[in-house]
Amino acid sequence: MYYTLMCWIGGRWPCKLRPLIKKTNLDDILAMLRRNLKLPKRFYIDIEFDHHGNTFMILNTSHWQWAREQMNHGDMSIRCKIWQKHYTR
Repeated sequence: MYYTLMCWIGGRWPCKLRPLIKKTNLDDILAMLRRNLKLPKRFYIDIEFDHHGNTFMILNTSHWQWAREQMNHGDMSIRCKIWQKHYTR
């Protein structure tokens, strides 16, 4: 099994990601992204954010809460990477 990076959405709060700031639960965020981007189940989403030149992955709700606090200061950008799962024979 391997994954291929299909695309990423990012920058300083692009319009597709702007509604994320209101969500507090990581499962809600991933469900909303999957629905908005119309992703089938074989696609996976990684959420990363840049803060003062460092890249962090959002792996749980506490990471997301910290990221939201940084957003209020306007000093971060966010990316969603979309991966497709492939099975090898």
